[in-house]
Amino acid sequence: MLFATWVTALNILAFAALVAAVIYLFVLIVRALKKYIGSKEMREEKQAVKRTLGETLKAHRTRCQMTQEFVAESLGVSRQAVSKWERAESSPDTDNLLALARLYGVSLDALLLHTPAGEAAQAAPEPEEAPADEDAEIFAAARAWDAAEEAEQKARKRARAKWKEGLLWLLTLALMVILPNLTYWLGISEVYAVVVTVAFLITGFLLDNWHPGWMLFLTIPLYYVLIFGR
Repeated sequence: MLFATWVTALNILAFAALVAAVIYLFVLIVRALKKYIGSKEMREEKQAVKRTLGETLKAHRTRCQMTQEFVAESLGVSRQAVSKWERAESSPDTDNLLALARLYGVSLDALLLHTPAGEAAQAAPEPEEAPADEDAEIFAAARAWDAAEEAEQKARKRARAKWKEGLLWLLTLALMVILPNLTYWLGISEVYAVVVTVAFLITGFLLDNWHPGWMLFLTIPLYYVLIFGR
């Protein structure tokens, strides 16, 4: 009778923890949705800028009658990188933008301001005629672009990390409820520690659930006390 009471109390606590984890995950979803809705216009605008930059790069390459392989070799990057720039799947960094401007014979602001290829070629000043302060301003703008790209990537990584952490906590709490009950009803209580170890290794290697997966081991002494110590 006492054992059944302990098992019931343990299941209630574990279920409460599981519910709390679900609520926490729901809060994360709501926050993510709010952030997504709030930044939708900004993302669309940025994507449009990327798309326009890609079209500009392709137009200048076509005007210069260069292949993607030639551009990639000239800049020391892969052809796939050049292709992604032109398809707006990624953006070249500041150094590559400067190299592209020199390769296409245009100014850096012609690329950043998406000046048509024909106009940019006609209006491109000689390198020695470009004012130093203007070059510095354009270079700073390009650096700011890189910084914004890097900040956005870091924000995405942090968001993915939070999602993963929440799901792993939910999985661990669920296993803390399921494993003791399953082991008990299958009549293999003597090997409960082995079951926990196997579950820990499987979720660890497959899902990188080393933390908080280690908390499964906390159930071993409590389980044996309830089963064999009554």
